Amino acid sequence: RHQRGDSRRRHGGRSAVVLWPMDGTPPRIVMAKGFGLATSVVLSPDGTLLAVAEAPVPVVQLYDVASARVVHTLECPAGAVSMSWRGDGKRLAVAHLDGRCTVWDPDAGTRCAEFLGHRGCADAVAFAPDGSQIASGGDDGIVRLWDPERPSGPRTWPGPAGPVLAIGFGNSGEEILALNGAG
Repeated sequence: RHQRGDSRRRHGGRSAVVLWPMDGTPPRIVMAKGFGLATSVVLSPDGTLLAVAEAPVPVVQLYDVASARVVHTLECPAGAVSMSWRGDGKRLAVAHLDGRCTVWDPDAGTRCAEFLGHRGCADAVAFAPDGSQIASGGDDGIVRLWDPERPSGPRTWPGPAGPVLAIGFGNSGEEILALNGAG
C-alpha cells in the first residue's frame, strides 16, 4: 500500500521538494536529489526545517531549508510513514511501519518519546493545535490519543471501517478527524 514505485520509475528516481509561496511569487526548489522512496515530507512551522522520510532507508532527514543541508538524521529502523510538527516547531512526531509512533527533538536530533500500540502500520500522526496531545491511526483501524509527555495509556476509539490512513484535529483541538481506507 505504501509503494509509489510506478511514479518514481516514470521520473527516473529523482525527487524534488518545491515550495509554492502563497503570495503568488514563483515557486522555488528547496532541494532536488535522488531520494529513496519519499513517504512523507513536512515543513516546520517557522519554515526553517524540512523533514523528509524515505524508504527503504530507515531514517528521517532534517534539512535546513536555506542551505539544503542535512542538520540531523533521525534513525527510524522500521521506516517512517507520516510526520507532524508541533505548532512551536520544538517536536516532530513520526508514525512508523511497525505500528510505533515516536516524538523527536529536532534541535538535538534525539528521540523524546515512543508510543506502542498499533497492530500493523501506524499510517498517520498529528499534533493537537496546542501541542498537548498526539493522535495516531493505523492499519488496525484504531484512533489513539497520546499525551506526548507520558506515552503510556492512550485513549482509544475504533476508527471508521478499515485502516486509518490520515488523521488531524479540528482548529479547537476538541475534535479528531480520521480518514479510512475501506471500500
